[in-house]
Amino acid sequence: MELVSSVLQLGPTVIMPIIFFVFGLLFRLSLGKAFKAAMTVGVGFEGLLLIVAMFLNTLGPVTAAMVKRLGVQLTIMDAGWATSASSAWSSPLVPFVVTGAILLNVILLACKSTKILNIDMFNYWLILLVGTLIYTDTGSIILGTCGSLLLYLLALSLETGLRLPFRKATK
Repeated sequence: MELVSSVLQLGPTVIMPIIFFVFGLLFRLSLGKAFKAAMTVGVGFEGLLLIVAMFLNTLGPVTAAMVKRLGVQLTIMDAGWATSASSAWSSPLVPFVVTGAILLNVILLACKSTKILNIDMFNYWLILLVGTLIYTDTGSIILGTCGSLLLYLLALSLETGLRLPFRKATK
């Protein structure tokens, strides 16, 4: 468990390239293409985190000055989806949720429960955010991961007509 914890502390800019590299090799990409894909993901995450940090560092003092000048009592600055996405992608759930969602999708394809391969990796932050909130509240990686994967199943069901036991088939 200590090894897993130390790997998770490396953050998404290290973990996600490793996951993409392994998945690339599993899906029979050449070593070079898998490495290039992994590095592209890592650089993209680092760029997103740097831009969000720069944005918050720049906007923070301006917002504080505006609040003081207007004399209002505001304690939270909403910086939009980018801060939520960077928080979600910085979660220790990332390797479990991303791997679990991809495997779940592949299993559903094999069982012919869906005809969709959901590769929109960027928007995984939405399911990661819910799992991260659960993890923050409970301290359980397992509960956070399960929450994210349940939301993934629900979203896949609504988007693609996935045939789940609790959902009636429509014609």
